[in-house]
Amino acid sequence: MALVELTQRFLPGLQKAGHGYILNIASTAAFQPVPYFSLYAATKAFVLSWSEALHEELKGQGILVACLCPGPVATEFQMVAGMSERFFARSQSVDEVTVAAMNLLARRGALGWTSVFQRMVSLASEFSPHGLRRGLAGRLMRWSGAQ
Repeated sequence: MALVELTQRFLPGLQKAGHGYILNIASTAAFQPVPYFSLYAATKAFVLSWSEALHEELKGQGILVACLCPGPVATEFQMVAGMSERFFARSQSVDEVTVAAMNLLARRGALGWTSVFQRMVSLASEFSPHGLRRGLAGRLMRWSGAQ
Protein backbone atom coordinates (compact mmCIF):
# COMPACT_ATOMS: atom_id res chain seq x y z
CA MET A 1 0.00 0.00 0.00
CA ALA A 2 2.88 2.36 0.75
CA LEU A 3 4.17 2.03 -2.80
CA VAL A 4 0.82 3.05 -4.26
CA GLU A 5 0.21 5.81 -1.72
CA LEU A 6 3.65 7.36 -2.22
CA THR A 7 3.26 7.27 -5.98
CA GLN A 8 -0.18 8.88 -5.77
CA ARG A 9 1.19 11.54 -3.43
CA PHE A 10 4.20 12.52 -5.56
CA LEU A 11 2.94 11.87 -9.09
CA PRO A 12 0.95 15.12 -9.41
CA GLY A 13 4.11 17.13 -8.69
CA LEU A 14 6.06 15.18 -11.30
CA GLN A 15 3.25 15.70 -13.81
CA LYS A 16 3.18 19.42 -13.07
CA ALA A 17 6.97 19.61 -13.55
CA GLY A 18 6.71 17.58 -16.76
CA HIS A 19 9.55 15.25 -15.81
CA GLY A 20 10.78 12.90 -13.14
CA TYR A 21 11.61 9.35 -12.15
CA ILE A 22 9.82 6.65 -10.21
CA LEU A 23 11.97 3.61 -9.43
CA ASN A 24 10.24 0.59 -7.94
CA ILE A 25 12.06 -2.49 -6.68
CA ALA A 26 10.43 -5.87 -7.31
CA SER A 27 12.36 -9.15 -7.36
CA THR A 28 13.08 -12.11 -9.58
CA ALA A 29 10.35 -13.71 -7.44
CA ALA A 30 7.87 -11.53 -9.34
CA PHE A 31 8.07 -13.89 -12.33
CA GLN A 32 6.66 -17.03 -10.71
CA PRO A 33 4.67 -18.22 -7.72
CA VAL A 34 6.99 -19.05 -4.83
CA PRO A 35 5.64 -21.51 -2.25
CA TYR A 36 6.67 -20.61 1.33
CA PHE A 37 7.14 -17.03 0.10
CA SER A 38 3.71 -16.75 -1.48
CA LEU A 39 2.77 -13.30 -0.19
CA TYR A 40 6.24 -11.93 -0.93
CA ALA A 41 6.22 -13.21 -4.53
CA ALA A 42 2.65 -12.06 -5.11
CA THR A 43 3.38 -8.53 -3.91
CA LYS A 44 6.50 -8.41 -6.09
CA ALA A 45 4.39 -9.53 -9.07
CA PHE A 46 2.08 -6.60 -8.31
CA VAL A 47 5.03 -4.19 -8.17
CA LEU A 48 6.28 -5.46 -11.53
CA SER A 49 2.92 -5.35 -13.30
CA TRP A 50 1.93 -1.99 -11.86
CA SER A 51 5.29 -0.43 -12.68
CA GLU A 52 5.20 -1.61 -16.28
CA ALA A 53 1.66 -0.30 -16.72
CA LEU A 54 2.60 3.09 -15.24
CA HIS A 55 5.68 3.20 -17.48
CA GLU A 56 3.40 3.08 -20.53
CA GLU A 57 0.81 5.46 -19.10
CA LEU A 58 3.32 8.15 -18.16
CA LYS A 59 6.09 7.94 -20.76
CA GLY A 60 4.51 10.61 -22.95
CA GLN A 61 4.55 12.98 -19.98
CA GLY A 62 8.32 12.94 -19.48
CA ILE A 63 8.06 10.72 -16.40
CA LEU A 64 10.06 7.50 -16.34
CA VAL A 65 8.70 4.63 -14.28
CA ALA A 66 11.21 1.80 -13.98
CA CYS A 67 11.18 -1.49 -12.09
CA LEU A 68 14.34 -3.27 -10.97
CA CYS A 69 14.17 -7.01 -10.26
CA PRO A 70 17.17 -8.09 -8.20
CA GLY A 71 17.85 -11.60 -7.03
CA PRO A 72 19.25 -12.25 -3.56
CA VAL A 73 20.82 -9.17 -1.95
CA ALA A 74 23.17 -9.26 1.04
CA THR A 75 20.94 -7.73 3.72
CA GLU A 76 19.31 -8.93 6.94
CA PHE A 77 16.33 -10.17 4.88
CA GLN A 78 17.51 -13.80 4.93
CA MET A 79 17.89 -13.87 8.71
CA VAL A 80 14.50 -12.25 9.28
CA ALA A 81 12.89 -14.72 6.86
CA GLY A 82 14.50 -17.64 8.71
CA MET A 83 16.45 -18.77 5.66
CA SER A 84 19.73 -20.67 5.58
CA GLU A 85 22.81 -18.61 4.82
CA ARG A 86 23.84 -21.13 2.15
CA PHE A 87 20.86 -20.14 0.03
CA PHE A 88 22.17 -16.61 -0.30
CA ALA A 89 25.87 -17.46 -0.61
CA ARG A 90 25.95 -15.65 -3.96
CA SER A 91 23.97 -12.62 -2.89
CA GLN A 92 24.73 -9.34 -4.56
CA SER A 93 25.85 -6.36 -2.56
CA VAL A 94 23.66 -3.34 -2.02
CA ASP A 95 26.19 -1.34 -4.05
CA GLU A 96 25.78 -3.70 -7.04
CA VAL A 97 22.01 -3.27 -6.88
CA THR A 98 22.40 0.51 -6.66
CA VAL A 99 24.60 0.57 -9.77
CA ALA A 100 22.08 -1.58 -11.65
CA ALA A 101 19.27 0.79 -10.62
CA MET A 102 21.20 3.85 -11.78
CA ASN A 103 22.02 2.15 -15.10
CA LEU A 104 18.35 1.28 -15.59
CA LEU A 105 17.35 4.90 -15.07
CA ALA A 106 20.18 6.17 -17.29
CA ARG A 107 19.03 4.02 -20.19
CA ARG A 108 15.41 4.98 -19.50
CA GLY A 109 14.35 1.35 -19.32
CA ALA A 110 11.06 0.07 -17.99
CA LEU A 111 12.47 -3.13 -16.57
CA GLY A 112 15.90 -4.20 -15.37
CA TRP A 113 17.83 -6.82 -13.48
CA THR A 114 20.98 -6.75 -11.39
CA SER A 115 22.84 -9.36 -13.45
CA VAL A 116 22.62 -11.26 -16.70
CA PHE A 117 22.03 -14.44 -14.69
CA GLN A 118 19.02 -12.93 -12.89
CA ARG A 119 17.59 -11.77 -16.20
CA MET A 120 18.00 -15.22 -17.76
CA VAL A 121 16.36 -16.95 -14.80
CA SER A 122 13.41 -14.53 -14.84
CA LEU A 123 12.85 -14.74 -18.58
CA ALA A 124 13.30 -18.53 -18.68
CA SER A 125 10.55 -18.89 -16.10
CA GLU A 126 8.10 -17.25 -18.49
CA PHE A 127 8.68 -20.01 -21.04
CA SER A 128 8.46 -22.96 -18.66
CA PRO A 129 5.22 -24.72 -17.67
CA HIS A 130 3.54 -23.01 -14.76
CA GLY A 131 3.38 -26.16 -12.62
CA LEU A 132 7.05 -26.90 -13.21
CA ARG A 133 8.27 -23.49 -12.09
CA ARG A 134 5.93 -23.50 -9.09
CA GLY A 135 7.26 -26.92 -8.04
CA LEU A 136 10.90 -25.97 -8.56
CA ALA A 137 10.43 -22.75 -6.61
CA GLY A 138 8.82 -24.70 -3.76
CA ARG A 139 11.70 -27.20 -3.60
CA LEU A 140 14.25 -24.39 -3.69
CA MET A 141 12.53 -22.54 -0.88
CA ARG A 142 12.26 -25.70 1.28
CA TRP A 143 15.99 -26.29 0.68
CA SER A 144 16.65 -22.70 1.75
CA GLY A 145 14.97 -23.26 5.10
CA ALA A 146 12.02 -20.95 4.39
CA GLN A 147 8.81 -21.78 6.23
